[in-house]
Amino acid sequence: MRTPYKSEFANKHHAEGYDEGLIEGQAKGLAEGQAKGLAEGQAKGLARAVLELLESRKIRTSASIRSRIEGCHDEPQLLTWLLRAAHVATPEELFV
Repeated sequence: MRTPYKSEFANKHHAEGYDEGLIEGQAKGLAEGQAKGLAEGQAKGLARAVLELLESRKIRTSASIRSRIEGCHDEPQLLTWLLRAAHVATPEELFV
């Protein structure tokens, strides 16, 4: 809640500062939200790639393995699993 000041000058500049801060905060929040959404999308894509690669190699995955892969949001880890998925004989070998 804004408290009116006795001076028109103070009220004007307080309102301008409030509005500028609000706009800046909204822009920062939007940028952070977009970055988070992008990272989540990339992680989901990598997880899907790991599972698709295993499936294309006729390697069956259990629900717990799929859940572990899909639940991972660490891109370097997912990339490691993707590279391993090209060579493993069982899905458990991804996690060694």
